[in-house]
Amino acid sequence: MKANASGTCFHHIRRKTDSESVSPGSNPGRPSKSTCAKTVSSNRDLYLLSATSHPNIWGYRLPGRTPASQAGEEGSNPSNPIFLYLTRLKLLIPGIHLVICLCRRKIDGLRWVGLSVEQSQEKKCPTCERVYGPDLEYCPFDGGMLAAPAVPGARPQQSGYSVGQTVADKYTILSTPKVGRLSAVYKARDVQANRVVAFKVLHAEHKNDRGINTRFQNEGYLLSSLTHPHIISIHDFGITKEGTQFMALKYIEGMSLLDLMKQDKKVEPRRMGVLFSQICDGLSAVHQLMKIHGAIYPHHLMLTPTGSADIVTIIDFSRSQSLGVKQEDPPELDYFGDATKGILYASPEHMTGDALDDRSDIYSLGCILYEALTGVAPFEGLNGVEIRQKHLAKKPLPPSTVTPGVRLPQYVDAVILKALEKSPDKRHQTIEKFSRDFRTAMAG
Repeated sequence: MKANASGTCFHHIRRKTDSESVSPGSNPGRPSKSTCAKTVSSNRDLYLLSATSHPNIWGYRLPGRTPASQAGEEGSNPSNPIFLYLTRLKLLIPGIHLVICLCRRKIDGLRWVGLSVEQSQEKKCPTCERVYGPDLEYCPFDGGMLAAPAVPGARPQQSGYSVGQTVADKYTILSTPKVGRLSAVYKARDVQANRVVAFKVLHAEHKNDRGINTRFQNEGYLLSSLTHPHIISIHDFGITKEGTQFMALKYIEGMSLLDLMKQDKKVEPRRMGVLFSQICDGLSAVHQLMKIHGAIYPHHLMLTPTGSADIVTIIDFSRSQSLGVKQEDPPELDYFGDATKGILYASPEHMTGDALDDRSDIYSLGCILYEALTGVAPFEGLNGVEIRQKHLAKKPLPPSTVTPGVRLPQYVDAVILKALEKSPDKRHQTIEKFSRDFRTAMAG
């Protein structure tokens, strides 16, 4: 059906001249402009306008339609460059403030009508695109971490130091950074001490965030109080001329345990036993200070080859906190990205936001030990949400039954499964006990 000359409210809207205005159509089978407005208000429905030839504006695609099928919809007209179609997204919060504006923008030489949503304190799920109020941290539908909707065309402001640049008057950047959500890590040279360091600096966009800065400071304080062969050492920390916090850490040569697990699939049991013992020694030093690491994942365990053995160094204490303290902010788990970055190894209490203690680190290390010996994570799934549910409710299979080709001593199953108990009270109560039990089981 072809759109009439005046256009139709929220149904077919054609490009108008500056002197024209969009008015309700006269077709009695379609709602008037005032009716549409009442429907939006009463049902809390957000109507998103998507151009036929650009079906993924704002990340939405009309359900069950491809660009080719949309182009053949009724009302399409080759002589008219744009036809708008309607899709509806249910919003779960009342009173959302919407500003619907018809604006002309150019995308690949095409003009289209966009929808602007004013969301001063709202948060949006990056996966399902649902919008919530400021109090929620995770999407209740799919577990995605909520974030403020990005402003179209805006880019996050990061540190952005270039190779050869000198920062904080003494650190010369030697390589492009490894960029994380909150900070970036550069290989740099301390020109005063004449040594290579790992230069970790917060993104400029976070320099005024009190919570993030406090966490960064606490990481520096903790590392300054730890001197241990299996824990990353800190040389310096302070504030750059741009006002962002930094720390200079020992630069670790080698690969991570994650790299080794990807390379060899399974780690030889005796080799893993040596690595496990070193990890436990490092965590013991942390726990004795009444702190936890909070993010014991394979990519946070660096391996430096030295002759016939590897030296383990535990890195990234950004999630460290005091024992038994309820988490001040939600766990940074990527439910829809790379599962190896956390969701495969996080404890149940970590996922639910409950108080954490050293037994959370024990659970995470148990997950790593399980996967390193068998080549299979204790809980796997099609996505992070499924993995999360298994962490919370499913009992893992004994490691010896997962990969029959791997020969493990008789009591290793019991030791690892105890570390993976859902209740912290049923796990090994200290990292020292976990280390002793595993060593005894491997000897048997």
